[in-house]
Amino acid sequence: MTSIERNAFPLTVFLLAALLLGLLFVGVGSYVQYQSEQRAERSLDIHASALRLGFEGALLDAEQQMLSLATLIAEDDRVQSLFADGVSALIEGDTSRTDYYRTELLTLLEPRWNTMQERFGLRQLQFHLSPFATSYLRVHQPDHFGDQLEAIRPLVSSVQADHQPRTGFEIGRIYSGIRGVVPVYSPQSEMLGTLEAGTAFDDLLERLDRQWDAGFAVLLREEHIDNAVWIGQRHLSGPQLTSECGCYLEAFTRDQVFSWLEQSKLPRVEGAESRSILLADEAGKAWQVIRLGLRDYAGQLNPDKPNVGSIVIWIDRTEWLAEHQKNRLDRIYLLLAAFLMALALLYVVVLWGRQRLQRRIIQATQALKEKNELYRSVAKALSEGIVLQDKDGHILANNPAAETILGLNQEQLKKRTSADPEWQAIHEDGTPFPADQHPSMRCLRTGESIRQVVMGLALPMGERRWISINAEPLRSEPGAMPYAVVTSFTDITHQRAAEQALKVSEERYRTALESINDGLWEADLLTGQVHWDKRCYEIFGYKDQSFEVTVDAWFDSIHPDDRQRIEAVLEQHLQTGELYLIEYRARCANGHWLWVEGKGKVTEWYDDQPAKMIGTATDITRRKEAEEALQYLVVTDSLTGLSNRHYFFEQIHKTCARFKRHQDQPVCVMMLDIDYFKQINDCYGHAAGDQVLATFARLLRKNLRETDLAARVGGEEFALLLYDTTLAGATELAERIRVEVERTAFQYEDQMISVTVSIGLAEITLGQRCGEDDLRRADKALYQAKHQGRNCVVLAAAK
Repeated sequence: MTSIERNAFPLTVFLLAALLLGLLFVGVGSYVQYQSEQRAERSLDIHASALRLGFEGALLDAEQQMLSLATLIAEDDRVQSLFADGVSALIEGDTSRTDYYRTELLTLLEPRWNTMQERFGLRQLQFHLSPFATSYLRVHQPDHFGDQLEAIRPLVSSVQADHQPRTGFEIGRIYSGIRGVVPVYSPQSEMLGTLEAGTAFDDLLERLDRQWDAGFAVLLREEHIDNAVWIGQRHLSGPQLTSECGCYLEAFTRDQVFSWLEQSKLPRVEGAESRSILLADEAGKAWQVIRLGLRDYAGQLNPDKPNVGSIVIWIDRTEWLAEHQKNRLDRIYLLLAAFLMALALLYVVVLWGRQRLQRRIIQATQALKEKNELYRSVAKALSEGIVLQDKDGHILANNPAAETILGLNQEQLKKRTSADPEWQAIHEDGTPFPADQHPSMRCLRTGESIRQVVMGLALPMGERRWISINAEPLRSEPGAMPYAVVTSFTDITHQRAAEQALKVSEERYRTALESINDGLWEADLLTGQVHWDKRCYEIFGYKDQSFEVTVDAWFDSIHPDDRQRIEAVLEQHLQTGELYLIEYRARCANGHWLWVEGKGKVTEWYDDQPAKMIGTATDITRRKEAEEALQYLVVTDSLTGLSNRHYFFEQIHKTCARFKRHQDQPVCVMMLDIDYFKQINDCYGHAAGDQVLATFARLLRKNLRETDLAARVGGEEFALLLYDTTLAGATELAERIRVEVERTAFQYEDQMISVTVSIGLAEITLGQRCGEDDLRRADKALYQAKHQGRNCVVLAAAK
């Protein structure tokens, strides 16, 4: 073999191996980059979902607020009376009396209208007449009335059709708004019409802008504005953009949206979809832009209807994108460096193989020498520290990087072991790192490879350095216990400092957001002292710094019924470290109980014990009172005190859901109707009829268990839901109620009124339309009882 042939052989092998190695690295690099891009897209999707859910949650709160305001006004006795008188005058054709009552109603509502504008951002308040949604009084523009809105306001028409309160977004004659619509009854409980309360998007978007540090805008299509809003009022829908957008800019918080609309850069959306893209502006900033389809109430009823507009949300992602691009370049450089190192190693191996073929006689000696030289070269070139330790943990050898990282020379390192207390090793949370848990000692003891264990060490000059450690056992033969261990470690001090700084920054940012307009406190758990800011003292009715607060004093102020629950939440927080949220009652300066929402988190630990905690306190008394009042109004019939129709049907559906899991627990439904009730109203008056209904309700409650549910589902129609009751038991109860009603004298003033009741009864059965079919069968049985002469109980036919 000639010299040229001897040189060509290893070169050919090297080139072929280098090509395969290059393809392998290209594949690995492509896969890593693909995974990185996928994570980046998921991160953007998560941020987009959070912003979308935040907007939808705020929109739902605004709708419920409008519904609550409309409900409070609609249930005012004076409002009902004036509205009823005005409707009566309108029916009689008396224009002057109609105008008089309309003016009286406007005068009554103006003070509350002004207050609601200031406190709740109310922009619309309007009464409508049934059945064509005719405008009776616009409190916001009282001179405009008499127009029929049935064609453009299905929300109002739906409420007038079934008398159920609703919320939604609609475009009206004057304003587009977030609306709550409720039925309005006369003092005699007759349906007169509806009342709507509405607000604009402006306040909602401003709050979201401050909360998320993001821009928000509402776009409404021209055709929807032009079809609904009077020409003279269209300027109230914001600037009209004649570009490709073809829309009105109803509300916005930042100006960037104008440029994007003019350049047609926003993504298009259809239906209920949402899209998210990255946009770059002239200033070099990157924005994540999310666009959501905006559907009005009619669009929610019919998914085939086009959107009336869209919601645009944008947030600055410049720093995020720069970091993502930097990480991409870093990966490329790291992969290239690894490839070059592997290529160099490959070249050495090829050369070593050629020498092995040439020097077969001294193969073993030469191979060992070359391996040792190779490992020394690699160890010296690596930035990672590498040490070789015997079975007792003594350091036998190390590379230069180990001396640099640990701050000791080779002779000093050989005098130490992994268990040496001078290292002052600690965990990431600051707790001591036991010597027997050192990765090298664990590896020698168990024979397992140890990876990426983070440890803090004390250097000779007093500096604290953080390293990530790997340990690999050396064995004389497979399965034998290690006779030595190779430990490698990387200096991550700067990386950890950056991570800690980022974590502290994020924690401060999150805490600041959660503490806006609330009382802020800081507790020293080691001394028991608590620092309140001025707002905390104000919430509990004290002057600023009027007394020193302690942890024990705070616990003593908590309502006894809440204390055990609060202690459990705090105990769980100390175990998990997650931010806690609690609601409790606390005694304030005047001795009354105040509802408080508290948030907090331990921020500092000392010797594995919580040292400092910070948090906020918020007065939520009004919210609690409003929630209780609203909940009672939503589920209760005001005349009888029983559950209302809506709540009863809701419980029917929940019962069916439970029934599918527990079919061994029978459930029955009973429908009851007072016989000849109209004659009672005609003979004795509606007040007497109301007295009979109330007395009948008390009689029902007396015969039921606490677990049963009674509801008024119509004028004189009632329903019972009987849990864990067989059909035989329900029949016995129905007969007992029927007999007691027949024997009871219903008294109104000095009149004694005799009443009977007809009852239909059905057992709930499992099926595709569970609940609905059973109610229908019970109702059919009730009407059969009516046809059989009334004052009887009829069981529904089997399903």
